[in-house]
Amino acid sequence: MEEYKELADNCRLSNLQKVEMVIRYVDCSQCHIWQSLPGYTNRNWDNFCNDLCEEYVSPSAENQFSRQKLVEFANKYTRRHMNDETDVINYQCQFNNLAKVLVKSGRVTKRERNTTFWHGFHPNDQKVLHKCLIAKHPDQPRGQVFDLKDVLTTARAIFSGDDDFLLQKLPFQHSESARAREQRMECSLHNQRESDHDKLPPRCERTHDTS
Repeated sequence: MEEYKELADNCRLSNLQKVEMVIRYVDCSQCHIWQSLPGYTNRNWDNFCNDLCEEYVSPSAENQFSRQKLVEFANKYTRRHMNDETDVINYQCQFNNLAKVLVKSGRVTKRERNTTFWHGFHPNDQKVLHKCLIAKHPDQPRGQVFDLKDVLTTARAIFSGDDDFLLQKLPFQHSESARAREQRMECSLHNQRESDHDKLPPRCERTHDTS
């Protein structure tokens, strides 16, 4: 990389061009690994160099992207609860960085990826997710894992913290309250009329007094 950077600087390549051109000098068996790194996706040369250093601590790329590492990562996450949407996004990003290379190379099937992603959620979080996912996909066969995208979308919605709607009163509650007040007023007026009627003298007495 140091040699490449020196040559690229001599050719006056920009940092963006350095990222785009470097892939031409990489062995074909390693291209998918380099292209999966966040620095390559974002075309950020400095981040890309840092990503490469982290990924190639071991000389074997197979050791960096293995089924076992993916499972170990999910098992680490399954011990913690998701507190908010940010936790869900962080989990998905880290999981995807490990899984997409394995899926692309055929070492992990999409079904295995979906299963491992699901097991990365805490058991209590899985119960909440399962209720929402079943409501969304009532025909989901028993024992078949939900697709990663569906799980991610549902998890983000659940842990987004947007629960203001729970505090809102139903519209008919206001109507019922107004109706109750109206009934109380009608009852009060009726009682007042009854009371006034009881205070009046008998009909014959009223006639005699008038004459």
